[in-house]
Amino acid sequence: FETLIVTEIWKRFLHSGERPSMYYLRTSNGLESDVVVEWRQKLHLIEAKSTMTVMPRHGAALLQLSQQLKSKVDSLTVISSSISGPLGGGVWNYNWADVFLR
Repeated sequence: FETLIVTEIWKRFLHSGERPSMYYLRTSNGLESDVVVEWRQKLHLIEAKSTMTVMPRHGAALLQLSQQLKSKVDSLTVISSSISGPLGGGVWNYNWADVFLR
């Protein structure tokens, strides 16, 4: 699922003529983000979850990372198979079909 999400994000940028920097991030204390997109001098942290039931805990690592990275972070996103909506603390969940099939 993660590979699909990364590929689709990359394709979206390429089709619009842009080439952002994309990374996987894992800190020394174990926090991770499946995809970090550096675009327009801001970081967009993305977590891919194949679950149909997304909970606020699925965005917890993104929240902690954003506290460490502070003003460099522009968005915190979980992409899943669940219904799109807020997870709290500024983290948003988007259903993969809402993002990539439009």
